[in-house]
Parts: sequence; structure tokens; C-alpha cells
Amino acid sequence: MKKKTIVSTLSTLALTGILLGIVTAPVMAAKGDFYDTTTNVHYSVAGLTGASKSNLIAAYARGDSFLKEEGGGKFLDYNSAYALLASKIAAGFSATDAISAVAADPTLQKTIDITKFTDASSVTVSSANSIQETTPAGTIPALPSTVSVTMSDGTNMTVNVTWDAIDPSKYAVAGAIFTVNGTIAESTTVKVTATITVTDDLITVISID
Repeated sequence: MKKKTIVSTLSTLALTGILLGIVTAPVMAAKGDFYDTTTNVHYSVAGLTGASKSNLIAAYARGDSFLKEEGGGKFLDYNSAYALLASKIAAGFSATDAISAVAADPTLQKTIDITKFTDASSVTVSSANSIQETTPAGTIPALPSTVSVTMSDGTNMTVNVTWDAIDPSKYAVAGAIFTVNGTIAESTTVKVTATITVTDDLITVISID
């Protein structure tokens, strides 16, 4: 029965993840919560929406280690299982044989104390790093697509940021200083701010005789 449970889970991983080349985030199965053992955060699959989902994707992308609940007090070493599954398929194994090889590996089964984990829904963005940029007069500022934020549990993560449109008059004259606001999907209250300094757009040409 245990093997059947593991194979069922790994079938989901294989069909929706490895075989489609999607390995940017943990694949959601019908059941089984995720436990981030790097930050001790628990992600409930039932409540995995909005900020919790974005945080999970970001955590996996930055290399956090995950265990996936399998029932009966057992947890699957998700990262290692995924890596082993990928290596088997890359070596020419069929999906079925690769899944069987992973399911037969007892080292992938773990036990943890779930009481030390904080529920993801209670971990929120506390603050975001401010941005300082310069731009030549007449040139639209080049703003970063991501920003570092600090979470309420003290951890840091990098998230995508969407910047407000900038009126060209803001950067038309050298010496001007203005701010641009940005939003992040992980929080509706914490905003990102970029301070832009407009520099002289003249280029000095030095001639050498």
C-alpha cells in the first residue's frame, strides 16, 4: 500500500513535471502538503492560493528543500525524488520504470516533527528593499524586474515587481529626482519604491592629437 501511494504521487510528478520539462515549482498533487525544511514553513495544498502559492514557487526556485506528505506519518524527500526521477528518464528509462525505481528507494522516505513548522498563510511580506537608479536625461529608467523582500519570519526572498508607468516629463531634465512605485503579488500592503536621479545626457568627447 505504501508503494502504491508513492507511485501515485510520483506519477503526477512525472506526467506533469519531468515529461513536460516543467521543474520550476513543486507539482501539486490531489493531496499531501509540502514542508519547506529550509525555512520550516508548511504549505497546505488545500489553501495554496495567492501569496502562499507565489511564496512556494519562489522558495522552490531558490533551491529550498521540500518534503511532501505521503500519509501515515511518512514524508517524501521531494527534491531528491524529483532529481532521481529526472536522471532515470534522461538515462532512457521509461516513465513507468523511472517511477518504480524512485518508489523502491527507501532513502527517500523521511519523518519530521511537523510542530516546528509555521503555516505559510501566516508568513507575510514585512518590507521590500528600496531601489536607487540613475538615468540620462530623456532616457526612460531601466528598473529591475525583481526585488528582495523580508518576510515576517525573518527570511528573505526575491519576487517579481511591476512598476507604475513613468511620465516622460519626470526624466526630461538633468538634476531631477523622482520616485516610482512598484507592486508585488505577494503583498497588497507592502509597496516597492525606486528613487531615480536624472543625470546630464551630454557626452564629452576627448580628442587625442
